Amino acid sequence: MTKTNIEQLEKFHRKNLRHIQSLPERTSNAAVLLLIGALPIEAEIHKRCLSLLLSLLNCRNDKIHQILTRQVTTNFDNNKSFFTRIMDILEMYGLPSITQLQKNTPKKEHWKNTIKIKVDKFWNEKTLADVENKSSLTFLNTSNLEPNKPHHVWNVKQLPRFELRKAIIKTRVMTGTYILQADKYKFTHYNVEATCQLCCSGNEDVIHFLTTCPILSTTREKYFSEIREIITYEITAEKWNNVFKNKTTISQLIVDCTKYKEVLNNSNKLLSIIENKTRNLIFQLHMDRLKILEKNNA
Repeated sequence: MTKTNIEQLEKFHRKNLRHIQSLPERTSNAAVLLLIGALPIEAEIHKRCLSLLLSLLNCRNDKIHQILTRQVTTNFDNNKSFFTRIMDILEMYGLPSITQLQKNTPKKEHWKNTIKIKVDKFWNEKTLADVENKSSLTFLNTSNLEPNKPHHVWNVKQLPRFELRKAIIKTRVMTGTYILQADKYKFTHYNVEATCQLCCSGNEDVIHFLTTCPILSTTREKYFSEIREIITYEITAEKWNNVFKNKTTISQLIVDCTKYKEVLNNSNKLLSIIENKTRNLIFQLHMDRLKILEKNNA
């Protein structure tokens, strides 16, 4: 396939992954992939090309082996040749050349595991590097994200369907696509005030929304006090005070608690509990905010 073909497939692939997660078009491509544990379509194509190469090498048909040898030796500079493309792919992932593979052809299972490890590692590192340049993904923890492993926020398949709606709101906060007044201020080239429309006492960004806005304090305390109680019971109040000592760290805990997996004793059970509680907190803050804004605009 040409580069244009791959770009068209990539666009279609990302569009569907966005729709599956109910994320808006402006969501970072890296976040769309990482949250659901997917690889770019190009990576999936490369895996299949490498699998096909092994099938050709293992084929007992002498004519196919003659064609393979001739293509590698005389047609190596033809960009439209499969073997030219496969040589570039092998080099891209630090895999043995076709000649080396002919001399020492790996077994199917070994080759399958090798290309999975190499391809997954290459694209995961590339995607994570892209995240570092995105200010909108400040609260997305990427340290535990791997291909084929969805983010903790999407572990809702055994929960009531309404929990999915809560998870969608949380992923939007996590990916910087939940629109607050500070975002409108940026998007409208400063034609709209960044001041919180609820309390009018500060700029409405994620930290203000989650930890500061006094109008939402009753809802916040109702849900957050339980979160604090559960965590302090597991890690002690002293450790809580040392780790969660400012609004930024508390906001991080609420948005993506996996950032503090080690602090939470690497307990998946505790992470699931905190994920559930913070999902409820963000959703209720979201609903209360909408009701107040609708009332003010009525």
